[in-house]
Amino acid sequence: MIVPAFWAEARRRHRDGNRQVTIRRFGWSDASEADAQAMAEARASEALRRLLGGEPLERREPKLAYNGATGVPIREEVLSRHGEEVVTRNA
Repeated sequence: MIVPAFWAEARRRHRDGNRQVTIRRFGWSDASEADAQAMAEARASEALRRLLGGEPLERREPKLAYNGATGVPIREEVLSRHGEEVVTRNA
């Protein structure tokens, strides 16, 4: 799955005194929006846990190059699918 059919985003917030931390993560699925949302929620919770544990993490997930080296699929709107080929709209 290089270009998933469904995307979702989740946010997790943590307030400690006057300081608030917000983490945002994406989830994806070829099956359903619900599966994409469940993945996003799990990824956001895990990232917040790691950040609060002292690990330096990006608060927002950046859009990365297409080489797939980071394990995150291509995040673009799918306009049509033709077998294994996909037509997308990018920024």
